[in-house]
Amino acid sequence: MKQMKKNCILSLIVFVVLGGCTSTDMGSPSSLLEPRHKVTLLLKSHTPYCGGAKPNAINQKGYTQPLDSMILIVQRKNMGDISTQKMWKIISDQNGHVDIMIPNGEYWILFEDKIHSLDSFYNKSIAGLSSYFQPMDVECFQKWQQTPESRFEVQSDTTLTLTLKKYCHTGFNPCLLYIGPKPK
Repeated sequence: MKQMKKNCILSLIVFVVLGGCTSTDMGSPSSLLEPRHKVTLLLKSHTPYCGGAKPNAINQKGYTQPLDSMILIVQRKNMGDISTQKMWKIISDQNGHVDIMIPNGEYWILFEDKIHSLDSFYNKSIAGLSSYFQPMDVECFQKWQQTPESRFEVQSDTTLTLTLKKYCHTGFNPCLLYIGPKPK
């Protein structure tokens, strides 16, 4: 009987420890008391037509595709100091699909690198650039860091399609100038 109690307690401890390791909730324990809603996000990116051959009616509008295996941060809006803000780390599947349980509120979608210091964000954004790219000034990166990729509000269980904007030749980065050869 003693051994059985010991095994039950050990199993409970292992369950609690392992369960805590899989959580993507980066917020405070007090927020766990808020009622949560199931939010299904369908994440996509839109790339504009970037030149080259004369566009037809289809490619003139650019193209939209699912965000495959993208790591993003869902951040509760207007919560003060970023170190105390409520955040969830999400990873989209190959179809850009993510399910998340979150309380009522307004939310921002951010690239994961944006929650770090400006220096770290800037350095990671320009790391490994080829000679075809020229970074703009640090103020551009600071403004970009402070701007969410998308915004949404939650009041109940819902499904939302969010489309993040890409730029010609620079992907999601609006603070790079492409100075390489133009498409033909």
